Amino acid sequence: MADLQKLKTQVLDELISLTDEGSLDPVDRYELVMTQYVSSGDVSLLEKAHGAAKEIEDPAQKGSALMQILEEIEIAQAEPSGDSIGNQEKPKETAKDEAPVEDIPEGSAGKKIEVSQDEA
Repeated sequence: MADLQKLKTQVLDELISLTDEGSLDPVDRYELVMTQYVSSGDVSLLEKAHGAAKEIEDPAQKGSALMQILEEIEIAQAEPSGDSIGNQEKPKETAKDEAPVEDIPEGSAGKKIEVSQDEA
């Protein structure tokens, strides 16, 4: 799996170098840069995506691209500083039959709950 991630990163880097040459259509360039951003989380790529989006001629496609950039900026600003996508705290794990403490109604711990067939 690690080899596939390494290959993915390498291919995306090669595609990004193509976008720097300016030989790609602005829509393709925008999509490649956004793919690289989603893969890496490198917020500096949003500026590059914005540059590509500004060159898109079709107003609907341009508007959609700019809206997506705004959404990504909002997400990036909402994340706690120093917390990348892959480093967020994982939820507490519980045994299959065990509910997390906060999910057990107060006063019901240890009580048996009977459910009739009509209710199930």
